[in-house]
Amino acid sequence: MPLRTEYSCRLREPKEFQKKSFRRISSGDVDLIIARPYGMKKTRAQAIRYPREIWDEKDAKRSCRKRQGTFEPVSGDLGRIRQRLFVISIRYPYEHSFRRIGTVGGKPESEQVKQLYQQKGFHVRVKKV
Repeated sequence: MPLRTEYSCRLREPKEFQKKSFRRISSGDVDLIIARPYGMKKTRAQAIRYPREIWDEKDAKRSCRKRQGTFEPVSGDLGRIRQRLFVISIRYPYEHSFRRIGTVGGKPESEQVKQLYQQKGFHVRVKKV
């Protein structure tokens, strides 16, 4: 089922998993849907969700293909709200990947947040959605 705010990559069918075992965990710039397959004790990834505010459709589709999943684009548009949003991602100097920390509603706010985290020693990335 297409979602409004994120692209989806289905790795395995939901019917292969126990019904009440589904969980959502954050892993870098994506969220994983994990669950316990029937007859197993450990969880496995069922789907990957790519937030629309960070990923564009082309990159999300490419990432999904690498994992041999079924890609589902978003449904609908975010409208006027999207024109004002900025995503803030940070990383420590010794880390390789950025971690999304939130979304702010305007350029002045994004600059304030960026300066605050830079003063604390983080590398900061601000991306207009």
